[in-house]
Amino acid sequence: MDNDKQHDQKHDKHFYDTFMMLIGILVVFAFGMYFLARSISSGSPGTYEKGSAEEQQLVDQRLAPVGDVQVSASTAVPAAATAATPAKK
Repeated sequence: MDNDKQHDQKHDKHFYDTFMMLIGILVVFAFGMYFLARSISSGSPGTYEKGSAEEQQLVDQRLAPVGDVQVSASTAVPAAATAATPAKK
């Protein structure tokens, strides 16, 4: 019985040590990501005055359509006309 209790305590200590090491690694990782994000955001590419012509031009470029679709009236065939024509054999 005493041997089982020692085994359980050894198992619990191993679990506790592994769990604490994992928590420590996650905390260090979180701090590292925080400082990395701060260092990246501190060197912003530029600031634009809200409502300036340069900002409006950049917004217009991002929102411009990639292309357009043009349909010619002479090539359009109504769906009812194609369904009404019998198939030739």
